[in-house]
Amino acid sequence: MELSTISDSFRAQIGEYERVVAAVFTTYRFEPEFFEQEIIPLMLDQGLAYSSDQRIKSIQVREALSNAGLPLEVFYDIDLFRQQGTVSPSMEYLHHGIRGERSAFHAKLVLVLIEDVDSGEQSLCVGAGSANLTIAGWWENIECQHWERVYSGQPSLRFLNQLRADVAWMAARRKAVPGDSGNALPRIQAYLENCRSSKSAPPVSYYGLSSLALAQQNRSPFRRFLRDALTAQSPHYQNWTMEIISPYFAESPSFDGHDHFLNDLPIQEIHIFLPENDQSEALCNREYYERLEKADGVSWARWAPEISKNLGLKTPVNRTTHAKIYHLYNGMQSWVFVGSVNFTHRATSDNQEAGFFTQLPSQTRFLEPIKSAPEKWCPEDKLPGGDEAHENAAELPDLLLSYDWKQRQLSGSLGERHTKKKLILDILSPEGAVRVASIELDHDHQPIDCDVEKVEALLKNSGFLRVEGHWVPGRVAIPPSDAMVQQLNWTHKPLDLPHLTPQEIMQIYAGLSQMRRNQVIEFLKQRQLREMGLMTENAGSEPNEATERQFFAEYAELFHAFRNLRRRMDEAFSEERLGLVDYYLSGRGMDSLPTLLESLYEESQGLDEVTIYLALLCLIQIYQHPEYQKRPQVDHYLQECRSKVASIETSKEIRLIGNDTERTRRFFDWYRAHFLREYRTRSDEEEHAAD
Repeated sequence: MELSTISDSFRAQIGEYERVVAAVFTTYRFEPEFFEQEIIPLMLDQGLAYSSDQRIKSIQVREALSNAGLPLEVFYDIDLFRQQGTVSPSMEYLHHGIRGERSAFHAKLVLVLIEDVDSGEQSLCVGAGSANLTIAGWWENIECQHWERVYSGQPSLRFLNQLRADVAWMAARRKAVPGDSGNALPRIQAYLENCRSSKSAPPVSYYGLSSLALAQQNRSPFRRFLRDALTAQSPHYQNWTMEIISPYFAESPSFDGHDHFLNDLPIQEIHIFLPENDQSEALCNREYYERLEKADGVSWARWAPEISKNLGLKTPVNRTTHAKIYHLYNGMQSWVFVGSVNFTHRATSDNQEAGFFTQLPSQTRFLEPIKSAPEKWCPEDKLPGGDEAHENAAELPDLLLSYDWKQRQLSGSLGERHTKKKLILDILSPEGAVRVASIELDHDHQPIDCDVEKVEALLKNSGFLRVEGHWVPGRVAIPPSDAMVQQLNWTHKPLDLPHLTPQEIMQIYAGLSQMRRNQVIEFLKQRQLREMGLMTENAGSEPNEATERQFFAEYAELFHAFRNLRRRMDEAFSEERLGLVDYYLSGRGMDSLPTLLESLYEESQGLDEVTIYLALLCLIQIYQHPEYQKRPQVDHYLQECRSKVASIETSKEIRLIGNDTERTRRFFDWYRAHFLREYRTRSDEEEHAAD
């Protein structure tokens, strides 16, 4: 168990002949950098090799994710992120900072829509546990996780309806994003709506985002869930021992959760895990410890020796226990709740939480009672908190800002808490100077008329915008704060890489694999870091000699490259992968057509006019394709290419023998017309008909 991680468990859910179609994650704590570099690759082509340098790997994963067209969404607790978040997303997925209905948004759910590559059959993998989307949660802590696979025609109607309700709950809180059915949550929602249930399916006891409705007078929703789940799953057994494993306890020593469990459930005694830090200090309010030590039927406990060994706790490396487990055993059966619910009033009564109550395959116990009180106690002001509310963060306005790099459009609105308010907002530079002034926001998400060049400069290397403002009426000031922006269409956001030469771009068109593309990214980033003095000269390697040969030694290679590109674009268009089509037409990546157009005119390339002219005609041939005419910014680039072609044709750079101006003009008119004309091979039937 010491070698097992949530990453291993997650990847094991995806079969060898299955692919991820869409995925949604929920979390309390959110570390975008870890999610992008370590979790997203688990859902992509497993044959891809990434650099060990995180600066390079980030760009490689971003390009691989874009190429795969995999829709992803993350829901996280907005108030906690405002206090602790320092890194913004750096690639294409939707992220939603939200609040729970009553208190914290604390659930750790994973919904992965999976497709069999041979049969095309889809299924939904549902995971719930204790691990946040953080390096500690997925790699380091002692965590818990349970998985269920949902196939159409197999789940119980109750479980299916619970999942539908949870997805609807999240869908109601997705703001500032386009209503695209191709996004992750709508895809999963559509699958669940079309999924059929089974009357003979075994019950699945699931506690989810919509479970707060279970609350009754004097009984929290979680306690009612446990009572109902135990009654449904094991109605004939009594005399249970309950083990509670929770890293955090209620702030108030008067919390009486143990009494409620003893009264609600057929429990004889409760053993409560007492966590310790790496100084062997008990992580518990001492007054609370002493109160429960005197309570009837309650004992403090530590890991049982066998479990401690399996968890690797005998090694010098200290592993933080972050699992939340409610285990019931009686000598005959063993049932366990695995999820995100801490042993606190907020967690059991008010938070949005998630987890499963399921049977263990064999009898076991996790804990053994402590015989004596701890010798050392963690000072109360240093006790960790797990699901506390953040009232001071909630005082900031709920800003929903989005920037579309393809449309070059900033949009914004206020969240649900501010339905009757308006906010006048200024966007600031990192130094505090006003860059965009007097933006008026209300509840309706609307485009913002502003200088997008200034916005793009601020978003170039970050997903945060520094803002300040005031409410109207009343002019109550909003202090400066960082608002995370939902960035859309990352294919049109410039990469932080040196430009490729036209030859190198053409080589990519000619058929380089995604693996080779990753190698190109690594080489470019290494070169940039060496030039900046951030990497040693001997780090990395130059591309092999074959890639440095003169690509335009024969013009046939140029035409071959464009022919391959057009084939790929046509296939993407027919498969409705319009994001990839738009990337080539108007994107700002390392091998998009606008990047190629720009590179043709870089002085350092020293390309002759004939090569540039032929490349421009190839570009025009793509841009004037009828199916691409309505795509964003196509007309702009088509006119630019035509203007550059006209400039070459009227210059003296390309001349015919004899240097006759009129003859040269007629030649260009003839050559351009036939070059751009679409030809096709005649079939045998057409050949005979012509005869």
